Amino acid sequence: MQVKELTLKDYWDIIWNHRKFIVIFVAIISIITAGITLILPKWYRAKTVILPPVKEQKTLSSLRSDLAAFGLTGMFGGDQNQMKIVAILKSRSILEALDTKYNFQEKYGQKNKQLTYVAMRENIKVEVGEEMQISFTLEDKNQNLVAEMTNYAIHCLDSISIELSTQKAKNNRIFLEARVENIKDSLRYFENKIAQLMKKTGLISLEGQLIEEIKQAAMMKAKLTSKELEYRLLEQTLNPDSEKLKRLAMEIKFLKDEFKSTFIDNDKSELFVALNEVPDIQKKFGRLKRNELYYQSLLEFVGPQYEKAKIEEQKDTETIQVLDKARRPDKRFFPRRSLMVVLAFIAATFLAVVIVLLKQRYK
Repeated sequence: MQVKELTLKDYWDIIWNHRKFIVIFVAIISIITAGITLILPKWYRAKTVILPPVKEQKTLSSLRSDLAAFGLTGMFGGDQNQMKIVAILKSRSILEALDTKYNFQEKYGQKNKQLTYVAMRENIKVEVGEEMQISFTLEDKNQNLVAEMTNYAIHCLDSISIELSTQKAKNNRIFLEARVENIKDSLRYFENKIAQLMKKTGLISLEGQLIEEIKQAAMMKAKLTSKELEYRLLEQTLNPDSEKLKRLAMEIKFLKDEFKSTFIDNDKSELFVALNEVPDIQKKFGRLKRNELYYQSLLEFVGPQYEKAKIEEQKDTETIQVLDKARRPDKRFFPRRSLMVVLAFIAATFLAVVIVLLKQRYK
């Protein structure tokens, strides 16, 4: 028996004859969907937009601008500060700060911190825009707190960014601070020793030539030490093969050789001038005076360096620029009732038609 091939009119007649079933089916599904959307918890979204601190070399910045005109800004893989900010926003530190202040573990009903942070990451989005801006979005059920939590995350980001930015300057400041205190202690020690010697021996002054020689030795040693200190500071930032470091190393070697040949005797552990014709008392006084002048000269060099390091530590505090601060959302972003009902209506209509056609086919 030959099966009749159905036309579009036949399909329409089948659908029309079952229109009551289709309408009832679609209405029931739509009503159920609307009811479900009323039961689902409401979620709200807060968003803030920030700019990372700009600190680039002029050459690189100029090159970026030229490439931007041709749409090739992605060649460098993003700005270093921008990548640092994105990394901080996605880090565990931000999650811990938010959890500590707003108790997300209890909010999400998780058993431990690890599961809490996994759930938090699902509701946090970090995106980078075309104009180098960074958007931070937080989703939460609390309409009144979601904006506050978003802004607090940016506050924590700023604190962490400042701490990382100032770490290098802080290390230099700590190193120089310890050095200054050491110099001051040594200077006080030799000043006390000279006072004790003068009080014991009744010594008042030395001949001009001896004092001049002592001054020259102290100045040479101070210059040598300052060069060594400068080399140590530059070694932390410059490449070992840098011409500046090589030149500085040659100067240090030259000063060491000159100082050794001029002032150092067999006892290499202590500074002294070759004063064989000077009485023992004057020789001892000369050694003490030379050390005192040496530490005075060294303090005159290291002191300003220490003050400069303290200023640099404060100057490097680059703060985040907030373009759009998060505000209390007026509407929920989930569930979208209208959209869900419309999608359910379309899906139910399609499903009802399929059911009717399959029923007719088997009949």
